[in-house]
Amino acid sequence: ATAEVIVLGITRASLQTESFLSAASFQETTSVLSDAAISGKVDKLIGLKENVIIGRLIPTSPERAQVER
Repeated sequence: ATAEVIVLGITRASLQTESFLSAASFQETTSVLSDAAISGKVDKLIGLKENVIIGRLIPTSPERAQVER
């Protein structure tokens, strides 16, 4: 298998996540949330950041994350 290395700056890397809440927590908050609302995106709340933002317990193990979905 071959791969191509792409180096992204920290801003771009943080905005390239499936979680719009996680992306909004870093930078360009208004733009990220507006785009998510217009596109009808759904955040699956899998990561730590998005769960902390909405005040849920953080997923501490893969089993717990599966049960809470």
